[in-house]
Amino acid sequence: MPTCIYCRRTDPPCGFHREHVIPEALGTFVGDVVTLTQEACAECNQHFGDTLERFLNRDSAEAMFRFRHGLKDPAEVHETFSRRVRVRHPRDGSKWGGAYLAFVVPPAGEKEPYVELAPQLACERRDGKGWVYFSEEDLRERADEVKEVVARDCGPVRVLWAETKDAKQRLLTLLAEKGMGFKSQKQIVEAVPAFRDGRVNAELEFTFDKVLARAVAKIGFNYFAKTRGAELALRPDFDPVRRFVRQGEGRPPDFVQFGAAPVLRDFRGRELPARGHLVTVGWDADNATEVIARVCPFQHITYIVRLCANFSGVWRPIESAHLYDLEKKRAERLAAAVRIQLPGSSPR
Repeated sequence: MPTCIYCRRTDPPCGFHREHVIPEALGTFVGDVVTLTQEACAECNQHFGDTLERFLNRDSAEAMFRFRHGLKDPAEVHETFSRRVRVRHPRDGSKWGGAYLAFVVPPAGEKEPYVELAPQLACERRDGKGWVYFSEEDLRERADEVKEVVARDCGPVRVLWAETKDAKQRLLTLLAEKGMGFKSQKQIVEAVPAFRDGRVNAELEFTFDKVLARAVAKIGFNYFAKTRGAELALRPDFDPVRRFVRQGEGRPPDFVQFGAAPVLRDFRGRELPARGHLVTVGWDADNATEVIARVCPFQHITYIVRLCANFSGVWRPIESAHLYDLEKKRAERLAAAVRIQLPGSSPR
């Protein structure tokens, strides 16, 4: 009888459910390595959908690429980027360097969100090297740190930026609650130079935390189970990554680290246009007992996932590589090397 590779229950009362190797929000594909059918139970599948995948799909670097590839309607941008993604004007030493921006719905026909200045507090630096900006989140969650920076680095000139009366009042109330209220506010009336032509350079800041690490590790483990079989994935050697994904047990760096990116060539050096998600699995080139997966969503950020630190079974070929092609909507097998050579990128 089938056993769930995550909770290890055999023939659970909830039954089994289709578990996608690549979450459906990141694209739908056809092929023989797209879904697990008898490897993940319905309860584990539901748990992942309500937790890990929700944050990966809506509040991550990958969520930004969903807009670019037409996988998310930009009119729904307000449903995304709640904590882990922030956008700012480049910190170039200018007056507006470092100012916080907010994603907004673009005009009809545009694929990606637009940005505008977000409500924030700005303080002029004493040394004359621009301004320091504090977002609402900074003021709400890190007020003590903000006070320290203001006292140490900033002069008396402070500015509230808020495009609406409601936002301005919200900031004033928040500052008063945190003991940072002030009686007068200099109103900003000048146009922001970077916005005058309708376009602005922006820096994206991504926070990669334990929840996202677990979501990435799940993709790697799903792929391993689909390509190598549930029997191998159920070995005790893989219990640490199993518990990390399902229960959050363990430290993210022990399972997921960043590799070189983007991935634009396959293992034989042939050009691999950036058009989908690359997932591979194999033995680590420097340690033949480690099983390593490489997960590269949108061929942008490469995550190195340690699935097993010390395999105790009989060595066997496990190498596999697939491109989940967003243009063809197919999962295509790629030529894989005997072992994955990723200098300096394997988790230690």
